[in-house]
Amino acid sequence: MTLQKLFSKKKNWTQEAYARNAKGDIVTPLSKDAVCWCLMGAMQKCYPSAKKRFRVLDRIKSLLPGGRVVGFNDRQDQTIKGIRRLVKQANV
Repeated sequence: MTLQKLFSKKKNWTQEAYARNAKGDIVTPLSKDAVCWCLMGAMQKCYPSAKKRFRVLDRIKSLLPGGRVVGFNDRQDQTIKGIRRLVKQANV
């Protein structure tokens, strides 16, 4: 699965946690109970190979001012549209 595919549904995105379950509780990104992810958590879910994940992370960081992925994801004014635009631009 790609980040673009995962974030094609708004319900799959979260902020202030790498992943959450259906109740909104924080879980690990690879938990079977995880139903939504931030950008960093989604990279762990979608790209289990560390080598591939770091390539994706580098590509995303290169598109962000200061390369701050978590800061970008967790901005108060951030929306799923901004996340989708970024992962589409990164082609991941």
